Amino acid sequence: SEVKLVEGLLTWAEFEHTQGNDARVHELVADALAVGAQQARCHAKLAQLEERSGRASAARARFELAAACADADATIYNLWASFERRNRNVNEALRILRDGCDRFPRDAVLLQSAGTLQERCGNADSARKLFERSIRAKPRAPAFVAWALLEERAGRYEEARRLFDDMEVCYLTHVVFRVVQKPNAVDRADRKSYAVQVLFSPGVNQDLRKGASDLATIQTHPMMLSSREDLTMEDVTKFLGAVLREEKGQGNGLGSAPAAS
Repeated sequence: SEVKLVEGLLTWAEFEHTQGNDARVHELVADALAVGAQQARCHAKLAQLEERSGRASAARARFELAAACADADATIYNLWASFERRNRNVNEALRILRDGCDRFPRDAVLLQSAGTLQERCGNADSARKLFERSIRAKPRAPAFVAWALLEERAGRYEEARRLFDDMEVCYLTHVVFRVVQKPNAVDRADRKSYAVQVLFSPGVNQDLRKGASDLATIQTHPMMLSSREDLTMEDVTKFLGAVLREEKGQGNGLGSAPAAS
């Protein structure tokens, strides 16, 4: 089919990019565009390849073409906004997400992305409204987590608990703690050169009664980054200690625990 042909050409283009064959990459994407299917995805893929090659202006132009395509979807706007945020164009990222939400007002993932960026910009009320819209569109666990963490950061612990209680978690729910070196780190021996990332998945994303006999084929929700950028191991240790004390009835509750989000 045309869709599979385009997917094959884009996969091939991705490989040629890893080999540094830019001319061949453009030829393959041009071939994919000529097929006539998934035009927006073709432009978006080329935009990603241009960004990796350090050509931000060319990447931006490709994202604009992708968004202008009739077959563009919410993912295109998410990718474009993420690109602008990486390039520190936060206001432009906000604009793109606004346009995307106007075009796809019931896309839960896009609404959540817009809420997350609004919170990072200090617009908590706007973020709450977007998280609520996301949950109304589709009650996904990542949106509950994002909203709950916003309330926890604002000191509204009961509201955070309520949102966590409302969230549905499933088999294979998991949390991952990952230590990463900061991009601007100078002294590798300095604890401040490292940050902790907390990633969360609410678990299984399918009906286990249908074709899930093989554990290797079980689909789970993707991991979601659920921590602030400057989170340290000390923060995590203190927070988990407070949680354990509360479980044992020795603490004053999460309200007194250091924020680990």
